[in-house]
Amino acid sequence: MKRKCLLSVALLAAATAGSGAAASPFPAQTDVLGSGSYDAQVTGGYINYSSKHGSVGDAIAGVRIGLDGPIDLTIVAPHRYDFETEDSGMRSSLSGVIAYQLFNGSDLKGTVQAYTTIAPSSEDRGLGSGSDNFGIRADIVNKTWWDGGRVHLRGSWEEVDQRRPDEDPGPGSYRSAGLLTLEAGAEFDIEDPNIKPYLGIRGTSGVESNPRSEQDSLSVRPGVSFNLDNNSHIHVISQLDLLQNGAEPESAIFVTFTYGHRAAAPQQRTTGVSASDHDDSISALEERLTNLARSVRNLEMRMLEEGEREPETAAVIVLNQSGISELMPLVEDTISAINLTVTDSQDDPDSPTRDRTVIRYLQEHRDEAVQLARALPGNQLVDEREELPDGADIKVLIGFDIEGMLDQ
Repeated sequence: MKRKCLLSVALLAAATAGSGAAASPFPAQTDVLGSGSYDAQVTGGYINYSSKHGSVGDAIAGVRIGLDGPIDLTIVAPHRYDFETEDSGMRSSLSGVIAYQLFNGSDLKGTVQAYTTIAPSSEDRGLGSGSDNFGIRADIVNKTWWDGGRVHLRGSWEEVDQRRPDEDPGPGSYRSAGLLTLEAGAEFDIEDPNIKPYLGIRGTSGVESNPRSEQDSLSVRPGVSFNLDNNSHIHVISQLDLLQNGAEPESAIFVTFTYGHRAAAPQQRTTGVSASDHDDSISALEERLTNLARSVRNLEMRMLEEGEREPETAAVIVLNQSGISELMPLVEDTISAINLTVTDSQDDPDSPTRDRTVIRYLQEHRDEAVQLARALPGNQLVDEREELPDGADIKVLIGFDIEGMLDQ
């Protein structure tokens, strides 16, 4: 499954790399990679706590791998340096994320993800390690809710290592806390399609009864992403706490470079096909071409026949006022023989018997009326009219003068 490169740079996990209250550098994941595809990521980040508790720097390497089915796997190795204590080390051996494609429409996409740290190091507890971190989160992006870009939503429940504002940095300053996080943001469409600004609001609240979880915060999260080429892009995300209760006030910024490889579409296998199979395929193709040529010739002949067929030049109404019913079919046959169309014909016994046949016509059908008069016996009256009833082009009033047709 093809993954869109430029998704929001915000709506980030609170603990993908075990970074406590600060945001993870990784973007919202609303697609999963197809089998054989991967993303390689390198991240640098800086988190500043209150003036009393200093700041830390994060360096994170990770790889995301597509698996069979609607899932993929991400493995990251997080490293931290504490500028206050000058300690550094791996925050855990590895962190793993499994993502499942929940929505995969053209306008709505989303995944649900489960993650955990692998082999946390209790000796480096002062860097945020020492307990198992895990959580569940969901990412959703919609392209139709807002005309100016895309709307991103994230919800997560996490058990993460958390710093408290009433403790100095160093060993024991991180303890596990249960947190519920909700975030909403907008990714803006601008003139340059390779640049995607983002602005989000994130709220976090403790959901456990232990002292570590008694905290609330509200943060603003601006960011931007740059598409370098078809395979690589850069995400920048920052965070500034606006309100906090019982939580370490933070400001943070992360820059992530991602290189993506997408597996080529599967090719049809041709190995192991015998020469006879090839011959059969060629014969079948030749037969199809022969049938196609025959169909084209038949179509050309029908088109020529249609072109040679004389058009129906006039619509003719016939009224028999001769008093001789046998004349009607004879007149109709004569009209059809010169490629005119009888649209209505009937005996008219209520009218006085007509001695002389009359042919009335519209001006543009004079030639057809004259031709019809010549085809009938007798001396008909050919009369031009400005209009005729019932959409007729020619109207024939049969008289007694063509009685001689009965003898032919």
